[in-house]
Order: sequence, then C-alpha cells, then structure tokens
Amino acid sequence: LDPSIAKQLYSALVDCHLINGCEVIIDTDNLLISMLEQVQLLCLCRLLGLSRRSMTTPLFTETGVMPICARRVILALRYLIYLINLPRNHYASLALHENHNMRASGIPCWLSDLAWVIQHL
Repeated sequence: LDPSIAKQLYSALVDCHLINGCEVIIDTDNLLISMLEQVQLLCLCRLLGLSRRSMTTPLFTETGVMPICARRVILALRYLIYLINLPRNHYASLALHENHNMRASGIPCWLSDLAWVIQHL
C-alpha cells in the first residue's frame, strides 16, 4: 500500500479515535498511553504490510504520522493557546484562571497534569 494512501486511511479511520478528548483529558497514566501507542503501531504496521516487530521510527518517517504521545500533547497545547486568547469574562477563561490558582496552590489540576506530561515526554 502506498504510504500516502496508508496515511489517509489511518487519519480517517484510526487517528480520530486516538486523539478524541485529548485536549481536555491529559494522559498521566503511562499504561493507558502505552495502549494507545500499541494501537497506533499495530495499525501502521498493518497498513504498510510490515511485521509487528518492525522498527518504529521508519513507520513514522514513511507515513509522516506523528507518534500519538507527542500528538496528544501538541493538541492540548493548542487548546491552551485557545483558552488564553479567550476574553476574560468567558467561562473557559475563568476556568483556566482558576486552574492557574489551583496549580499555584499545589492542587492537582489540568495545568499541572499538562506540565507533568510535557516533562515526561
């Protein structure tokens, strides 16, 4: 299968399920993210007709697909940029401000989870 067609199939049928909700729910459990990584690798191997034991780097370079862990973090960061650019009286902006206060107080929150995930990439 041509890599460009494989990427289109992957994007249409698999990726949308792997990234669903990643802007709101940050991946702090390594077991759960490893399950998503396994699904991604299995799908890419099958689409390209490779063995499950193939090297992973060529899968991403041949298809141009980003590893799911990094992709989910980038989408969460884009969502953070969106929240920062909202008007101050918007509910989501108020929630982000409260999240900032919680993080400053040492209370676990969305921002602290995002910082943890970035540190552990």
